[in-house]
Amino acid sequence: MALMVEKTTQVVTNTRSMTFPRATSMLLLHLLHPRPRRNHYCIEHALDWGLDGGPNLIVDDDGHTTFLIHEGIKIEELYEKTDELLDPNSTDNVEFQIVLTIIRDGLKTNPTRYRKMKSVL
Repeated sequence: MALMVEKTTQVVTNTRSMTFPRATSMLLLHLLHPRPRRNHYCIEHALDWGLDGGPNLIVDDDGHTTFLIHEGIKIEELYEKTDELLDPNSTDNVEFQIVLTIIRDGLKTNPTRYRKMKSVL
């Protein structure tokens, strides 16, 4: 597993070097570990740049980060309308249970986190 968060113009991984515009705050994730909880834990912490920060570009080779953000937006909007938290045990899919748990726990501290991310991506 490799996790890299860069806020510079030059991004270097173990396989390539990429240059991006100076104004880009980039999140580059390359997750190879087969355990879903560990992957989602890394994604969650890589997206956590504090209450006012976050990436404006995501290079997401496996789609997990994009999926987390899309589901986060849906659940935030549902929570805002109904004041109801989804139960992670409402699904049999273990990976989706992890996603729901991450989003549910995050709603307590920042109920607009994923919508803020969407506004700058």
